[in-house]
Amino acid sequence: MTTPTDSERADQLNMLRESALGFVTKESPLHRARALRHQAPGYDRRFWNALAEQGWTGLLVPGSLGGYEQGFAEMAEVAAALAAQVAPEPVVPVLVFAGRLLAHASTTDLATRLLTELAEGRTMPAVAWQEQVTGAQDPLDQAATRLERAGDGLLLSGGKRHVRPGAG
Repeated sequence: MTTPTDSERADQLNMLRESALGFVTKESPLHRARALRHQAPGYDRRFWNALAEQGWTGLLVPGSLGGYEQGFAEMAEVAAALAAQVAPEPVVPVLVFAGRLLAHASTTDLATRLLTELAEGRTMPAVAWQEQVTGAQDPLDQAATRLERAGDGLLLSGGKRHVRPGAG
């Protein structure tokens, strides 16, 4: 495998930028974001599927799981194009934050399945990590969210803050 020169890399990023801007300008006019502003979940799943058809939901996913194994520079071009049109889809929380966490846990069956579905656009994993904890020296000692055994199953109770795309 050959490594692209700096010039070739710049050309590749430029082509991705132009492609993403063209797609988003056509498919996500500003009035779309305004219309979704006060509706749950605040984004359009059909548009998310269109992002998947472009291959953008798999940019950071390993090739062995159906992704394109690209880097943050490529994802930044797509995210910038979406931001230019104020597209409300949770690209950074899902593809970058949750996707990268899953990629680092990809030896588990669940992470592998979720990453494969993420690359295909079928799943939108969310990271729930922030809690309202005050006064504790060790916040983990006072976690408000608990997973406990309940008979033959598990019971998840508590609450998290700022979970995107939690409403969807």
